[in-house]
Amino acid sequence: MATPMTGRKNEVVKGPASSKTIAILLGRFGSGGVERVSCLIANGLAEQGWHVRFWVSNDTGPARSLLNEGVRISSFLFGTWGGRKLRLLLSIPQIAWQIRRTRPAVFLSPGNHTHLAAGLAHALARCRDVRLVVKLTNPVLKTWHQGARRGMKSHYYRWLYRRADQILVLSQESCPEVRAQAGRPVPVKFVHNPYIQARAAVAAPSAENMPVILGVGRLSRQKNFGLLLEALAEIQHREWRLVLLGEGPEKDALQDRAVALGIADRVEFAGYVVDPSPHYDRAHFLVLSSLWEDLPAVALEAMGVGCPVVATDCSAALTTLIAATGFGRVVPVEAGPLAQAMAQMLDRPLDRTVPPAVLAYSVANGVNEHAEAMAALL
Repeated sequence: MATPMTGRKNEVVKGPASSKTIAILLGRFGSGGVERVSCLIANGLAEQGWHVRFWVSNDTGPARSLLNEGVRISSFLFGTWGGRKLRLLLSIPQIAWQIRRTRPAVFLSPGNHTHLAAGLAHALARCRDVRLVVKLTNPVLKTWHQGARRGMKSHYYRWLYRRADQILVLSQESCPEVRAQAGRPVPVKFVHNPYIQARAAVAAPSAENMPVILGVGRLSRQKNFGLLLEALAEIQHREWRLVLLGEGPEKDALQDRAVALGIADRVEFAGYVVDPSPHYDRAHFLVLSSLWEDLPAVALEAMGVGCPVVATDCSAALTTLIAATGFGRVVPVEAGPLAQAMAQMLDRPLDRTVPPAVLAYSVANGVNEHAEAMAALL
């Protein structure tokens, strides 16, 4: 059993937490990878006998359709106003009250955007027998975080890491970084995220068809799809068609940018798709143009069905995986190198061989590793 972290000695315990119960905190069931993976984990834990409940500030969103009937949902706020971070912060008193009232064995904060509310609510509840699990899904400190903002984030995460009973990371490369930020030994554990659904193999796209380049993700600054459009404009002389799956605040700006670059007729904004598998099947390759990532779900989903990946150097874990498998290219976050890599990938023979190294990211294996990490705390 994990030893309670320093700083909890004055907290109260009002009876034991319920065995094999887990509460998962989300802002809403949005279209991002955190929400999708959280639903897959919840389904898998429920099938293994866990009592799973989502605590959300907004009980809406496309990922909600992924949940099985055995997973319960409690909503704190009503309506759809406000962003997910603001709504979570406003929900802190209610989250703390739920922790004290229901006493789950494990309280999981599944993504970076939930950590501030989760840590403060857990501290406010003062229930040290409710194990706090923090899962890092992106680098905490970015290069542009400077001055007071960087200092505040560093201070909060140092406190959060020391408070947590378990810190889950998505790559081995993240472990020393977390320990360094904590400034002392902390219980950090690498787990494979569940990305790859088991299904029958499919044939590679026909070389006679127009090559499809695929982009998947929230249309936001992090995903940096504007760079992808600029790179594609440099290879307009080649045959290709871009399909972008996702919704987000930059959609209008990206559509305008495609028009300005003269490639709007070759770019399809297909919106959010619950199951992107058919799109991976049809794509010649996936492009990940992000500014930063930890280990992006879409890259593993694509590689899991034999779709190669061209990525910017935004994720140390993904760079390591692509280097080990040879199943794609990694380039600097610049339009020129990205355009060159895509042009070379268009000339690559089509193949749908799944690299063995990505099989560890199957849904079954990922759920089992999460279940083992949670069970170790009981």
